[in-house]
Amino acid sequence: MEIVKGLIAGFIVFVGIMLFLGYLPKLISKIYDPPNMKFIKRYFEESGCIDVEITPHSAHYGVRYTKNGNRLYAKCLAKIKEEKIEWVGKKPEWANT
Repeated sequence: MEIVKGLIAGFIVFVGIMLFLGYLPKLISKIYDPPNMKFIKRYFEESGCIDVEITPHSAHYGVRYTKNGNRLYAKCLAKIKEEKIEWVGKKPEWANT
């Protein structure tokens, strides 16, 4: 009976650890994404873009925005310490970084 109790306790601890590890990326993104999204939004708005919508993805941020009456999309990363935007794929024509 002691062996069964030990196995059940071990299984419960294992499941708890796996659930925590599964939730960890979401927890980290709740802390990490807001400052990056704020930096990206400010960059786009200072560049004359309006209606900026940012979607976080696993490897980049997707940005939908309007510039000169055209609705456009760009992929980028925020480099807050360096105060610049790193483009993923094609860089927009108006971008100076």
